[in-house]
Amino acid sequence: MKRRFAIALIGAALSAGLPMYSAAQAYPSKTVTLVVPYAAGGATDTVARLYADALRKEAQQTFIVENKPGANGLIAMEYVSRAPKDGTVILVGNPATNALLPVTGKAKFDIEKAFLPVARLATVPGVLVAARKLSAKNVKELVDYARKNPGKVSYASAGNGSLAHLNFLALEEQAGIDMIHVPYKGGPQALTDNLAGLVDLNFLNLSSALPLVKDGKLTALAVSGDSRLEQLPAVATMPEQGFQDSSGGNWQGLFLPAGTPPAIVDRLVVLASKASENPELRAQLKAASMMLDPTASPADFKKFLDTESGSFRRLIQKHNIIIE
Repeated sequence: MKRRFAIALIGAALSAGLPMYSAAQAYPSKTVTLVVPYAAGGATDTVARLYADALRKEAQQTFIVENKPGANGLIAMEYVSRAPKDGTVILVGNPATNALLPVTGKAKFDIEKAFLPVARLATVPGVLVAARKLSAKNVKELVDYARKNPGKVSYASAGNGSLAHLNFLALEEQAGIDMIHVPYKGGPQALTDNLAGLVDLNFLNLSSALPLVKDGKLTALAVSGDSRLEQLPAVATMPEQGFQDSSGGNWQGLFLPAGTPPAIVDRLVVLASKASENPELRAQLKAASMMLDPTASPADFKKFLDTESGSFRRLIQKHNIIIE
């Protein structure tokens, strides 16, 4: 399917005329920078570095990673939005930067208009975990317990309007339950309290959850996505348990500044698609507890983003959430 898509893109460029095709084939003619809106070491940084290497091999051109942390990603986003529209500066975004930030009103510019979604690359699966003191072993048991004990089950998040907060609100809506939100300033303290049983529930990336679940320190109630994870085969997905998966996973994707020529966008799509077929990249993603999760086209990625942002916007407005 990816190969047919790549061929279709090249064919479209040819049908539009030789100059467009030549421009696409010439890209990239110089070093390309993948901008990560966080410090080195996180999921977005890992995906950026793995793809920089794979893209370098496909394009026979240098791809580097530049970390620009700060202001919840806005420093990097503003930098990329003002970059030359020649495909040499690319944002590696995620749900927090390109689905949630656009609806929070925190940016001084229109994020949705400032960027062109190019391709979703990979996803870090999420795991809904519970403290050992909670008797529930799956989401159904959690919901049954919460219905019988309204206002007694607590969940952690990184603050009001954070991804975890919104995902738990979505679960509360679907299940018709009332839980207590406990916002934290950082993930480490939330995890510490979750392990100690001071807060009942948490959403963790697979890489963080896996050793704790296997050691019996936390209970995995569900995993994100449409299919079970190889690393936790006994843990059912949210849909399997009768609930919509509101988390969407911690996906990572490529974004270009608005106004970048279509030929360059299409060429980058082809390069990303070919890079995703690299067996070494696939093995590296798996080793990092990530999974390949490509979109078929920029239009599909945009549709996915619009749906996710729309869900976040609705929850924020319905619950009158003041974003921290």
